[in-house]
Amino acid sequence: MISSLAGEGFRSPDMIQLRNDTLAAAGNPSDPAHRMLLEHLAVTHVMVMAIQKRALDAEDAPTFHVYAMGAARMATELRLTALAIKAYQVPLEQRF
Repeated sequence: MISSLAGEGFRSPDMIQLRNDTLAAAGNPSDPAHRMLLEHLAVTHVMVMAIQKRALDAEDAPTFHVYAMGAARMATELRLTALAIKAYQVPLEQRF
């Protein structure tokens, strides 16, 4: 599934299904910014998995290191996006 999601691009049937499932699980928010954050979360998750797979398939240590570091950085972005979504769900008047 990872190769289908990451290899065929963002229009693959699996990627579209992941996007739809992610939005449905979040209650199909109508706010475009909220939807974009959720889509970003789903895409980042797939990319982290794809980069980790490339690290595991690396032929040598330097290549493994490059991919592993890239996956770690993308995982940080994934966590930051998840936190942004959580903060975005708090009503504006309760944020300050």
